[in-house]
Amino acid sequence: MIPLFNSIISNFKNKEIEKKEKYIIKIKNNNKNEENDKLFFKIWRNNYLKKEIFNHLRLYNEHYGRCYDFQRFINYEFRDYITSMTIRNDEDNSMIFKDKIPWNIHSLSIYSTINKDLLDKLPKSISAISINQSVPMISGIIPDHIKTIEFLPNFNKQIIEGFLPNGLKNLIFTFQAHKLTVGTIPQSVEYIKLGHNDCNLIDVDVLPKNLKTLKFGYNSTSFNENSIPPSVTHVEFDEFLVPNPCNSFQFNPFPKSVTYLKVNSYSLYPIPIPPCVKTLIYCGNYSSRIPTKTTSNFQLLFSFPTTLKSLTFSPNFNQSLSNLLPNSITKLTFGGAFNCQLENSIPKSIKYLKFGNSFNRSFQIGELSSPITNNNNNNNNNNNNNNNNNNNNNNNNNNNNNNNNNNNNNNNNNNNNNNNNNNNNNNNNNNNNNIINIDNKNENEIYDDNYEIEESNLEILILGRDFDKEIIVGSLPNSLKELHFGYFYNQSFNVGSLPNDLKKLVLGSNFNKQFKKNELPQSLTWLELNFDYDQPFIPFESLPTSLLYLEVGRSFNQEIQFGSLPNSLETIKFGYKFKQQLLLSNLPKSIKSIHLSSNYNLSMDDIPLNLLKKL
Repeated sequence: MIPLFNSIISNFKNKEIEKKEKYIIKIKNNNKNEENDKLFFKIWRNNYLKKEIFNHLRLYNEHYGRCYDFQRFINYEFRDYITSMTIRNDEDNSMIFKDKIPWNIHSLSIYSTINKDLLDKLPKSISAISINQSVPMISGIIPDHIKTIEFLPNFNKQIIEGFLPNGLKNLIFTFQAHKLTVGTIPQSVEYIKLGHNDCNLIDVDVLPKNLKTLKFGYNSTSFNENSIPPSVTHVEFDEFLVPNPCNSFQFNPFPKSVTYLKVNSYSLYPIPIPPCVKTLIYCGNYSSRIPTKTTSNFQLLFSFPTTLKSLTFSPNFNQSLSNLLPNSITKLTFGGAFNCQLENSIPKSIKYLKFGNSFNRSFQIGELSSPITNNNNNNNNNNNNNNNNNNNNNNNNNNNNNNNNNNNNNNNNNNNNNNNNNNNNNNNNNNNNNIINIDNKNENEIYDDNYEIEESNLEILILGRDFDKEIIVGSLPNSLKELHFGYFYNQSFNVGSLPNDLKKLVLGSNFNKQFKKNELPQSLTWLELNFDYDQPFIPFESLPTSLLYLEVGRSFNQEIQFGSLPNSLETIKFGYKFKQQLLLSNLPKSIKSIHLSSNYNLSMDDIPLNLLKKL
C-alpha cells in the first residue's frame, strides 16, 4: 500500500514539475518574441535597411515564377529570385547530372529526353515537374519528393499503375487521349485538372478518395454516378462541356461535399447543381437555359438549394428570377446583359448585390427586399398550365401531399375545411422564362426553411455603367451601408431617398449635380465624387456633419469657402484641375490629410506641411 502511495505522490510531483517547466518555457518564448519584435522595429526604422528590404521584395515580385532555359539562366543577373526553369534540349540535361540546379528552383519543365537516370538526379528542392511524351512508362520512375506533375501537350500515353509517386498532391493534364483506369492515380492526390479534348467517361473509384478540387478540361464528356468521391469540395467545368443529353444528368453527379461549382463558357447543356453547394458561379458565355420538365426529380437536379450563399451569373444571363432564389443567399452578382424586372427576385437575406453594365431600371419600393417564404415540409403540389390555375384541396389532414395536375385550360379545385399545415402550390406557365425551378425541396438539402425573413439585410449595392434612374424615396432598404453608382449616373437625390444609415457613397464619372441641404444622410462618413464633378459645396448645407473622407474628381475646381467642409472631415483629395487657393482658416480643424495633384503650384504657406500629400 505504501509503495503505491509513494508512486502516486511521485507521479503528482513529476506532473507539477512538468507544468512549471512548460510555464517557464512559455514565458521565455514570450520574452523572445517581444525581443524579436523590438529588433524588427529597430531594423524597420532604419531607412537604409528598409529601402533594401523593399528593393529585394520588388526584385522577388518581378522575377518570381519566371521560366528560363539553362543558357539564359546561367547569365541572368537576378537568377536567385527565379523559382522555375525549363530544360529545352538534351544538352541542358547536363546541368541536372552535374548538380547545377540551384536551391531556389522548385519547378522544372522538361522538354528534353527523359529517362530514369535523369529523374533520379533531380534535386529534392524540385517539387513540381512538367514532363513530355519521352518519359518511360515505368512503375516508380518518378521520385517521391515530386508533389506536382503536369503532362505537357505532346504527352499521349496510357498511365499505368505505380507510375505516379505515392506522395503526389497535384495532377494536371493538358491534353488527354486515354481513359483513366482504377488504381493509376495515387490516393494522396488532392487536386486534378483533366485535359482538353475527350477525357471519356470517368468510372467509379478512378478518382482518389482524398481529392479536394476537380477541374474538367475543354470539351470534356460525362461521368458516371458516384464518379466524384465524397471528399471533393471544388468543381470547375471548362469551355465547351458537352454531356450526352440522352443518358447524362438523370441523376445528380455531385456528392454533398461539393460546396463550390464554377461553370465556364459555352456549356451546351445545363449542369445540375450540387445539393449542398454554397458558391455557384456561371461565367464566360454560359447562357444555357435549363429546360422545364414536369418530373420533380428533373426539377431537383437544377434547383438552387438552401445551402447556397454566393451566386454569380454570366455576362450573357438575362432571365427573370422571380421566386427562384432561396433566402439563404447573401451575395448575388449579375453579369453585363442582365436588365430584367426585380419583383420577387431579391431575397431579404442578401447582403451584397452587384448589377452589370446593362442594368437600367428604377427600383420600386420593396423590390430590393422581396419577401420570400419557404414552407417546405415534404409537401409539393405542382400545377402546370397554359393559362390560369386555381388550386384548392378538399378536407386535407395529411401533412405529406404530392398532387401533380397538368391542364391546358383553367382548373378549379374547391377547398372546404382545409386543415393542411404543409401545402405548397407551384404554378408553372408555358409563358414563363424562368430557367431554374427551386420550389421542390431536395431530399438531400440540409436546411429546413419554414420561415419568412421580415427585414432586408442588404448592406452593399453596386450599380453598373448604364444605370441612370431616379432613386425613389423608400426604394433602398434602411440596412444599406455602402452604395456605388456607375459611369452614366447623373440624377439629383431627393431628401430621404438615401437610407439613414448609409456610410459610404461612390458616384460615377458622369455625376455633376449640386448637393442641397439634407440630400445626403447624416450617417455618411465616406464620399467619392469622380471625373466630371465640378459643383460648389454650399457652406453648412451640402455635406453632412458626419463626413470623414471626401474625394473630388479630376474636373473639380471650386473655391473652398468657410463652412464648405464639415468639422468632422479628416481627409480630402483634390483632382488634377483643382487650382483654387487653400486657406487654413477655411478648412475644418479636424482635417488630418490634404491630397493635392503634383501640378498644384499655389502658395500654401499657412498650411502645416504634415497635412499636405502629393498625389
